[in-house]
Amino acid sequence: MLRFSLQTRGMGVDHDKLFLRKGKNQRLASMVSPRGSRLGTPECFEQYINELQGRIIKEAEAMENSGKTFQKDHWRRDSGNPNAGYGITAVLEEGELLEKAASNISVVSGVLSPSRAAAMSSRGRDVDPAGGQPYSAMAMSLV
Repeated sequence: MLRFSLQTRGMGVDHDKLFLRKGKNQRLASMVSPRGSRLGTPECFEQYINELQGRIIKEAEAMENSGKTFQKDHWRRDSGNPNAGYGITAVLEEGELLEKAASNISVVSGVLSPSRAAAMSSRGRDVDPAGGQPYSAMAMSLV
């Protein structure tokens, strides 16, 4: 079991823990939210990263104390797109404390192409090299 911790000082949270099961299909085994509930579905993780981004932005704006706020850019790919999803890019610039800061989330899903599936299969992943498997991917980044 691999363990990752994210320290969220000043946010009323001691720590958030992410546990990943090590194996061929390294996958989310469980996640503990700041409120202590178990998060194990993509929908719960999506909600978690959206809430976490909101808390980070709120705390950073409070620390900035200059009146500068994060400017948000929401993007969306419609469900007709083979790689549907959305994201939120939030950027604060020219602050007194934070010269430039960003928090981004991406939530995408689709179907593996044959070339991508073949590449994954060649590296030992348990994927049909012909492709066609559904996938979802979610991430949050801080700069």
